[in-house]
Amino acid sequence: IITSYAITSANDVPSRDPRDWQLQGSNDGVQWFTVDTRAAQTFASRFERRVFTVSSPGNYSRYRLNITANNGEP
Repeated sequence: IITSYAITSANDVPSRDPRDWQLQGSNDGVQWFTVDTRAAQTFASRFERRVFTVSSPGNYSRYRLNITANNGEP
C-alpha cells in the first residue's frame, strides 16, 4: 500500500512542471481508481523534491500518474 509519493521538478523551466494530476491505482491495468488528486501545485526551484500524502490509500499492483495540466507550457 502506497501512503505517499514524491515528485521532483526538472532542470528546465517552471512552466513545464506538472500543476494538476491524479495518482491512480489498478490491479488489472484496465480499471483505475484515483487515490490522490492535486491541483494548482507549484515548485519553488529546479530539482525541488516534494512529498505528497495519498488521500485514499489502497492495495494496488500498479500505479500511474495522470498529469492533467502543467504550469503553462503548450
